[in-house]
Amino acid sequence: SPSITLHMATLFTTKHDRETASNIIDSNITFGTNILEALSKTNCDYFVNIGTFTESFQETGEYKPNNLYSASKTAFRSIVQYYQSISSFKWVNVVLYSPYGRINENKKVIDHMINALDSSNSINFSLGEQILDFIHVDDIADFFYNLLIKIYKCKDDYIQFHLGTGVGYSLRDVAKTIESVFSKKLNAKWGGLPYNEFEPMHAVAPISKNLKILNWKPKLTLEKGLIILKKDLKSS
Repeated sequence: SPSITLHMATLFTTKHDRETASNIIDSNITFGTNILEALSKTNCDYFVNIGTFTESFQETGEYKPNNLYSASKTAFRSIVQYYQSISSFKWVNVVLYSPYGRINENKKVIDHMINALDSSNSINFSLGEQILDFIHVDDIADFFYNLLIKIYKCKDDYIQFHLGTGVGYSLRDVAKTIESVFSKKLNAKWGGLPYNEFEPMHAVAPISKNLKILNWKPKLTLEKGLIILKKDLKSS
């Protein structure tokens, strides 16, 4: 009978073939539903769920997921809502923006940019006009630590936090910062990849609730986070 349940388990992938689709449903829908079914028999006070900014199409607030992973996160919201109605827990939803940092086998755009540093072959990227909110994993961990010790401040039955820095960078700006931190040239072919139909072109976290309720803000700028990542890569 936990006081707080922090549900972070997920299968993240942008693939959507038949096998992957089944695995996404098992991991992001079925597994979470089993947890909620078990919790419905307890006196759990808080259920903390993790979502993603790609559930919404740009900043309209409309749920229009840009991949199956995002769609599974949106679908799970209704299941949480149902179990909350038959249980006693408060629901804290955390919308995660663009994470980076440390050594991550599941490579994201910053990892691909670093791979393109001084590369003999150019690597295709989109035009790089997207403005996204990049948050280092150390700040993500610090947020959840603060959330857990201050969760009693979340008094409403439902509250949503947006986990980002509140600062947006275009991919071109990120590339320039990477080149500065690593002192290498990024061999990128900008425009080599087309934009996805549902590509988020501007996604920056509104962080006012993080400050007001938890008195929390991220410690690492993009440059400082990349410096940490550079050290991690050297020691790996």
